[in-house]
Amino acid sequence: MKKNAMRIKIMLFTAVLILSLITFYIASIPFAAGEIINGSIQKTGRVVMVVIDQLSWDDVSGNNLPVTRKIISSGAVGLMTTNPGAGGLRTPENTYATIGAGTKILGGDSGGDGFNVWEEYENGKAEISYFRRTGRKADGQVVNVGIAQIETANRNLNYNYVPGSIGTVLHRYGVKTGVIGNSDVFGLQERDKFRRYAVNIAMDRNGQVDYGEVGSSCLTPDEAFLGGFRSDYSFLLKKFREIKDYAGFLVIDTGDISRLESQGTLASAAVLQNQKKNTLARIDVFLGELLQEVDLSKDLLMIVVPGPSYQSMNNGDFLTPFFMAGKGVKQGIVYSGTTRRDGLISNTDIAATVVDFFGFPPVVKGTRDKKDIILGGQVIAGNPSVHPVDEVSVLSKKTMFMHNTRYPFVKTYINLCLIILTVSVAAIKLDIKAGGVIKPILLAVTFIPAVYLLADLMSHFSQGIVGLLMSLITLAMVLFSIYLSKTLRFSPFLISSGLTTALLIFDIFSGGNLSKTSPLSYDATAGARFYGIGNEYMGVLIGAAITFITLSLEKFRSGISLAAKIAVTLISLIVVYTISAPNLGTNAGGAIASIAGLGTAGIILYGRKFSLKTLAPIAVVTVSVLTMFVIFDFTRSVETQSHMGRTLGLIQQNGVSEILSIVSRKTEINLKLIKYTTWSWYFFLSLGVIVFRHRLFPCEIEQWEEQNPWLNRMLPGIVAGCLAALIFNDSGVVASATMISFGIPPILWSLIQTKERTVQQ
Repeated sequence: MKKNAMRIKIMLFTAVLILSLITFYIASIPFAAGEIINGSIQKTGRVVMVVIDQLSWDDVSGNNLPVTRKIISSGAVGLMTTNPGAGGLRTPENTYATIGAGTKILGGDSGGDGFNVWEEYENGKAEISYFRRTGRKADGQVVNVGIAQIETANRNLNYNYVPGSIGTVLHRYGVKTGVIGNSDVFGLQERDKFRRYAVNIAMDRNGQVDYGEVGSSCLTPDEAFLGGFRSDYSFLLKKFREIKDYAGFLVIDTGDISRLESQGTLASAAVLQNQKKNTLARIDVFLGELLQEVDLSKDLLMIVVPGPSYQSMNNGDFLTPFFMAGKGVKQGIVYSGTTRRDGLISNTDIAATVVDFFGFPPVVKGTRDKKDIILGGQVIAGNPSVHPVDEVSVLSKKTMFMHNTRYPFVKTYINLCLIILTVSVAAIKLDIKAGGVIKPILLAVTFIPAVYLLADLMSHFSQGIVGLLMSLITLAMVLFSIYLSKTLRFSPFLISSGLTTALLIFDIFSGGNLSKTSPLSYDATAGARFYGIGNEYMGVLIGAAITFITLSLEKFRSGISLAAKIAVTLISLIVVYTISAPNLGTNAGGAIASIAGLGTAGIILYGRKFSLKTLAPIAVVTVSVLTMFVIFDFTRSVETQSHMGRTLGLIQQNGVSEILSIVSRKTEINLKLIKYTTWSWYFFLSLGVIVFRHRLFPCEIEQWEEQNPWLNRMLPGIVAGCLAALIFNDSGVVASATMISFGIPPILWSLIQTKERTVQQ
């Protein structure tokens, strides 16, 4: 018995010892937990993101990069917006953080403070510093010790955001993350040399990344390289091999282009250019070696450029190259539902694409003390293209041209509007005989928006030549319309307003190719709007349509026939549909403004008095039309939804808080524009001329109203549309200014004519 008992004890002790050794061995393998949680990454595939910050499209198209070309030929290529949140600068702190958040945010002053937990930092280990700042224990190999400061930098944003959304969503579903590389610059001050921005892409909301190496071991001495150190690509590849089977999402920061950019002023232009060329060649070789470790039949490879180079920004080029290849990617040119433009994606689309690769939803409910994660972007896909590189090159040139011409051309337009308004009022008030000069300029103001639609057709010319050509076209239109109006006896503004209305409707129905590239439209590089009709042209279309309808009915002074009523109603419905429809104008605020303006004008033109009784049908129609379009848009697939449908989805998820956030954001933008822009000066002065016209021109106004009854009936519609645009649009004062620019010139023109007739009599 004693021998049996002793034998049992020995067997139990041996079993416990063996189990202990097995447990200790498993625990000593650094990535075993990741392998268990992730399942078999070899089967499910992984997302590998290679970051080459501050690379320009010209760098890609102008250098011999065979591996990069190979990736392009097997995948999709395009350009990416780079703007962060709150109007922040396109610095690495902000651009990397925005990609990781899937929403436009700021990175704060500590955005580059990513460290391996064992690195020395703040008189100790980085994991201790991380614990001091956050109160959390570091569970991964890499931490961002500045995560709390990132939260602080974004606390005033009035929309939903979560720094590190990609990592948070992946961690929620058990997928591990990894990050390798840095863009540290030695020779800078101690506080500025740490540039581990890639951590912001791979981390979760706590600032933690499971695996990786971001320290000095990623660098190698190089006497020929600016600063003396560059990325050690053999080490980056070695580290990738070590963790690739355990991290489902892996970010590799090549670092060197950014390093050169940060020290560019220390070297001559020739030296800098030569070093950039050599660096791109090394990166291309690295990509070739990386491709041997990646299986594009099941993995997804992304090459991402978070921010533009300094030279690119100086040239007005704020878009950066983007490449993707691998599982599910069609060869050609990139496309996303955010932009609805071939070859252009948003920096917020990357997070949605990574999450979608693993089949996870873009919305993750938070715990009681944590915010929900709502990724703002759309999944990136590839659309077929025979010559994608050439197509992207054209897109790059056109968007840069549009960005560079927008400010001077729009400034010229609105300043001309303001000057001619002031001069016209002064001339009428002071009996200055300058109608021969003033009237053609008043007419020119209403032709300029239509002429600006032709800008894209001239984008291969210099800015000065384009300005000259547009001036000549405007002059020709003015002279032709004056001649024709005198011959056929109608207002010359009938031609300008009718031409503008028809051209805009045709363009929006045909895809908005002209309005997208007009200086008076939205700027794609700003990342605020990419499709539909912008507020500038929304105001133009409503103002031009009301003016055209009114002047068309000028001959029916004793009344309006049934046929005329049907025509007015039909034109109004077409304009409202063009502005409102999710597949056309997609402008919710514009829908309200168009119904308010055209509805008011129609009621008065039909001979009814404007009152609360007539206001009720307008309100009912406005709510009904807007609700119909929003619900229709919301029921479509997420990829095809416009921002109207997605906004309804956000309201459904977040309730009243989302509505308050939208109202707050729109109010903030409007107040800023009203306070600081020329648009507000022109709009409010124009509104003052309309409202106080009887006091401004007491002698002329009575005769003017008798001679221009239909023109006078136009004003309530213009004013109603302007006020609705001002209230319901985030840049309403801009839409109101362009809208009223079609109402004021005909009034001042006719007042000058009235003055001239009075003098002659």
